[in-house]
Amino acid sequence: MAKQWPAYTQWQYANGGVQKLKDLIGDRKVKAFKPDSTVSENHEDYQGNFFKPKNQEQVSYASEFMSRNNRMTVRDASLFPILKEYIIEPDFYSSLADVSAIELTQGKYFVEDAHYSVDDRFVCLVEGTIHLRLVPHINWNSMYTGKEERLRYSRVNLFNGDVKQFPKIKYIEKMYKEVLNSGDCIFIPAYYFAQMAGEANVQELKSEMKPTAIVLSLMYKSNNALLGAYFDAIESGQLQ
Repeated sequence: MAKQWPAYTQWQYANGGVQKLKDLIGDRKVKAFKPDSTVSENHEDYQGNFFKPKNQEQVSYASEFMSRNNRMTVRDASLFPILKEYIIEPDFYSSLADVSAIELTQGKYFVEDAHYSVDDRFVCLVEGTIHLRLVPHINWNSMYTGKEERLRYSRVNLFNGDVKQFPKIKYIEKMYKEVLNSGDCIFIPAYYFAQMAGEANVQELKSEMKPTAIVLSLMYKSNNALLGAYFDAIESGQLQ
């Protein structure tokens, strides 16, 4: 799907995508994360939390992030007015909902904690490689979620599944394992637990800025009112 997007055709590193992104976004402030030095670049060893709030900075995209991309990852949903011109919404979904937000994730390497979103989303890879694990919402009680602001996040690394530490994960009925390449998209229903690890592809250097993985996540308000009510009850403590 994403191979038809202007984002895909114009932002490829080998074709001068670095300069095009710098010109497009400029020095707008974006959210960027510098992970702890203990974070392994092997997602199977990941212990979380790559996107810690304490590691977040507001940086200028062109002059700061683009010169420090080996050490930082952008994850920002404030660029919707700019980015919407570079995607093409899927015709088969437009009758159900309109895209409500676009989140940009960009970095040399990143890995997120398994979590669910209240939105349906298309996760699309403009450049790089993504390793993905998906667990349906019916397995919520086996996912060891946190409390308060971490309520939607799991403590389980789905890339290695430590049964000794998290014994209930053996009851997970189904886990999907996917690898996305440049131009691929995947639909993730609301309330599915998802864990994504992204990495830049190895390629010939074209500038001082090294290649990155670039992900655009298209967010849509979920139409599943029943499931929404169920998770509202979970999050409010009415269901355990």
